[in-house]
Amino acid sequence: MPVGIDNQVREMMRSLDVDYCNGQAVDIHGSDARMVGRHGTKGIGKTTLSKFVYNRLYPLFEGCCFLGNIREISRTESLEHLQSQLVSKLLKREHISYGSFQEAICHIEHEFRNMRVLIVLDDVNEQHHLEAFAGKLSWFGPRSRIIVTTRNPNLLKIPEVVATYEVKPMAADQSLRLFCRHAFGESAPHKGYGKLSKDIVPPAGGLPIAIEVMGSFLYRKNKKIWTETLQKLKEVQVLSVQQAFMTSYEALDEGARNIFLDIACFLEGKDRRMPLYMWEDSGFYPCSGIESLLLAFLVKIGENNELLVNDPLRDLGQAIVLEEDPANPGKRSGLWNHKDSLNTLKRKKGTKRVQALCLKVDASSDKCFTWEEFQSLSELRFLKLDNAYIQGDFTNLLSNLRWLDWRGCPETFEAMNLHLKKLMILDLSRSKVTHKWKGWSQIKMPQLKVLNLTGCHE
Repeated sequence: MPVGIDNQVREMMRSLDVDYCNGQAVDIHGSDARMVGRHGTKGIGKTTLSKFVYNRLYPLFEGCCFLGNIREISRTESLEHLQSQLVSKLLKREHISYGSFQEAICHIEHEFRNMRVLIVLDDVNEQHHLEAFAGKLSWFGPRSRIIVTTRNPNLLKIPEVVATYEVKPMAADQSLRLFCRHAFGESAPHKGYGKLSKDIVPPAGGLPIAIEVMGSFLYRKNKKIWTETLQKLKEVQVLSVQQAFMTSYEALDEGARNIFLDIACFLEGKDRRMPLYMWEDSGFYPCSGIESLLLAFLVKIGENNELLVNDPLRDLGQAIVLEEDPANPGKRSGLWNHKDSLNTLKRKKGTKRVQALCLKVDASSDKCFTWEEFQSLSELRFLKLDNAYIQGDFTNLLSNLRWLDWRGCPETFEAMNLHLKKLMILDLSRSKVTHKWKGWSQIKMPQLKVLNLTGCHE
């Protein structure tokens, strides 16, 4: 069991009306479906707690789904896509497509009313997210259980939620135990490190992720580095937690830093194998880089081999990129915000500094981008073009692109001479492409390693 959550687990099991004995969930009480909520600040451990409870409970249910990181994923994916994930996992089927948000709700409402399900909705930040996945308890069968985690306790003030609980910072003794587990591989400090350990832990404010990062950074380091780290934390008392993250980030080599920023800004949730081609071809040495990030606790690998990063660390990565040029998005290495990307292209303000750019065009839009808007982006290696049209002659443009993420690619193809000689990953998920799509002949990609056609029903 993760350090410091045993009491919270028991409290959560009680609110779910579940028999819990000797670390095992034994039985579900009552006949009604039940929804409970957990709230707290980012990095406090809400997801860890819910995941632990989920792993203890799932054998008691007919269908289960842990829908993680909803806040972040909903920025780049549609709610219909997340609803599809929920239904597919509960029914243990392949991807199910929906034409609209409402169509998915109707399916959920009628499909599961007689099924006992366990659902975790992790990091919900909008009321309509709850309505999309679990608007009413009557959608689900008797003895179903739904767990919602959020930073906003006001989202839980609805009739469906029968119990709420605030996840609070770790106590001092638990913080020290967690730190020592990562710094020494055991629950107590090594001889001669006792006082240093006790002094380093408090600035983390009881946030598990900050404690884990600090402990992992100091693992097997000599006492001089410990002393210097403590001094840095004392010098920046207000930003001490962020400073702890920065200390770990700055200790990475350049390749690992670039990999971390890619994950924090663009690639969270992606299968870890896919970007290896891009990183290797970019000279980032991804195998050792990922290993360094895992050891430093800056990223994690999920159950489905996906790349994950905690909220505070994602914020750190995005802040680092924003600081490259706060006033001029086109002079930063990455643009993940659609508005920044759109303005940069339309005003032709992009520079060769930009290595990654994301656009998320509404599916009903016919917004089109021309070769002129990409002319200055000579170093672009990652491009996301959700639902966008491109047209014109792309001769000698995008020559460094390694990854084209073009979900919702239109059936008509109006670009010419799109010679992507370094392209390794082409993602056309949920597109209208057919075997007669003109892109197959117009896009030249001799280095292609990955082609994703998930949801391309035609």
